[in-house]
Amino acid sequence: MKKLKLGLTVIALIFIISCNKETKVDPLNRQDVTFGEQIKSAQLNLNLVLKDASFTIDQSGIDIKDHNQLDEIKNAIMSDRSFIPTYTENKASITSISEHKATLKSAYDPINAMKTSLDKQITVGMKLAKLNWKVKGETFQTLCIYNEKGIVYDNILSNLFIIKADTTRYVQSTDASTNLKAASSFTGNIDVVLNWTTYWVIYPFSERGHATIHHIGYYINGKYDHQTFSHDEAMTLGTCGVGIKPYNNIRSISYAYYFATSIVTVSFSYTQSGGSVSVSGSLGSGASGGGAHAFSATH
Repeated sequence: MKKLKLGLTVIALIFIISCNKETKVDPLNRQDVTFGEQIKSAQLNLNLVLKDASFTIDQSGIDIKDHNQLDEIKNAIMSDRSFIPTYTENKASITSISEHKATLKSAYDPINAMKTSLDKQITVGMKLAKLNWKVKGETFQTLCIYNEKGIVYDNILSNLFIIKADTTRYVQSTDASTNLKAASSFTGNIDVVLNWTTYWVIYPFSERGHATIHHIGYYINGKYDHQTFSHDEAMTLGTCGVGIKPYNNIRSISYAYYFATSIVTVSFSYTQSGGSVSVSGSLGSGASGGGAHAFSATH
């Protein structure tokens, strides 16, 4: 059996990981880092994700000593006056929680979901920092929780993520004598892999999640025969998903994907020109997209 890898083509790079020598790391080599290192890297790279944005530390090193103090912090984080990132066509912006809640159509309680998430992440004994933000002229403050291993939660830094998209095409022949130039005799399959990977915006920029689609077209003597598809996805401290609908009469699939930093309600819809996804019920941030991929009738 002959297997050829035709190469990697980057079809979209929504956000780019910085190549600054001070912050460049292998995203798959996750390690514990200090709060100071993460703050410095976030300040250097923030505008790659969120335009016209900056922040400074107002106070840090505040001990979270008891559950009463912890509850006050959680309530402040979830306050209608707090700000979170939101995504439109994978582009990040900032909105207040009250404004974001007003856009939610789901009956799902986003505050309860956010509280459940915070209860799992934030504990007595951690430390609190207050960050002063300025985003496109809007000024506000976030409460950043951290420990000796780095940032645990911040409404902005924890809900921003970098997205990288790429497409890889593999050709596999069932006959060792067949090559790509002999298109009329090609018998085998073409595996097109569509992949979206998310990375943390804070150092060390390790992978946070992925959504991957395999669309495979099968050919006999150079003519298209049938197609199959599969997908897999995963996300740390969040949810993600993929939806696919085949159109066998035109040798294609329509697809959609989403990433969200909290529990969400999703609805997929499809046309022959592409898929889309509606995400609601989230008080974190979410990004989504869709499209279509088709094979030719002959190879």
